[in-house]
Amino acid sequence: SRSLDGSAATAFFSTSPNYQWAFIIGVPDAVLGASLRRSVLEAGAIAILLLLLAGTAAVLVGRRIAVPARRLQRAAEALKAGSPVSYRAAGVAEFDVVGATLADAGTRLLEADQAAQRREQEREALMWRMQSQLARMDLLHQITRAIGDRLDLASLFQIVCNSIERELQV
Repeated sequence: SRSLDGSAATAFFSTSPNYQWAFIIGVPDAVLGASLRRSVLEAGAIAILLLLLAGTAAVLVGRRIAVPARRLQRAAEALKAGSPVSYRAAGVAEFDVVGATLADAGTRLLEADQAAQRREQEREALMWRMQSQLARMDLLHQITRAIGDRLDLASLFQIVCNSIERELQV
């Protein structure tokens, strides 16, 4: 409706519970709108403030999680490369358990690799000794066959000396 001065107004009707009187209150729309705008602005400002606080908290929590995740990534890359794995505790229990497990696995892999290298060296040394023994036995066999084909002592000595010179580089 319109107020007595001609400005737009909104009217509210109510009755008194004690005296049963009826009354009407008229509020100019400009006052009502200003109050509403102020309330909306206050609520918007509070919402923006809360949003900024939530964003800041999310960034801080994200960084707290990202640092241990990067440490785990570096530990996993070291394990993949066969390098020693070191993991420094980050304060997040789940990440620390996985990091310690990766470090333990890296240590065990390095120990297993070193043991395999030792066994390979031992195997190569054994193969060399066996090949050397086989060569000596083959030389002995050749000398024995040559001796069996000869009957005189001079030709026997000649065969033995030639075989020794040829096979043992003496």
